[in-house]
Amino acid sequence: MVDRLGFIDKIFARAKVIMVKKNHDYANDTDVFSNLQECVKAGIPAWKGVLIRCSDKYSREMEFARKETLKVSDESFANTILDHINYLGIALTMYEKEKEKEYGNTERTDAGTPEPDRGSGKRDVGGWRDTEGAISTVVSHKEASRRYEEAQKSIQPEAEV
Repeated sequence: MVDRLGFIDKIFARAKVIMVKKNHDYANDTDVFSNLQECVKAGIPAWKGVLIRCSDKYSREMEFARKETLKVSDESFANTILDHINYLGIALTMYEKEKEKEYGNTERTDAGTPEPDRGSGKRDVGGWRDTEGAISTVVSHKEASRRYEEAQKSIQPEAEV
């Protein structure tokens, strides 16, 4: 059988080589994400701080796509892409760790694809389930609509009679 997706393993392996090298230069021995936690001191969750770094990588990628040249020669276009891949993986890891701390012993229900929660009428939109199967961070669409309508009523002035 031909592995048609083997290319992705090679790309991820290249990204990991870069991550290991950068981890040596930026992180400390006890926390591989230590440098990426600095934004927490400013009140920004670490995973959001990493997404800001992703936006920098994306901007560089888009400028390269537009100009087809880079002035900073110490990072190639390929390395920018590989860094972006690494930052996305780190952001997801940090986000999931934060949710685990917030909601206790949890496990992911899916890879982010909305799926019906069979039988209850609720939809799990990439949320978290605790070990008993209860949805921890999402509510049914019906409940969300009800909350929205209540909020709208509370901010609208009463009609004059």
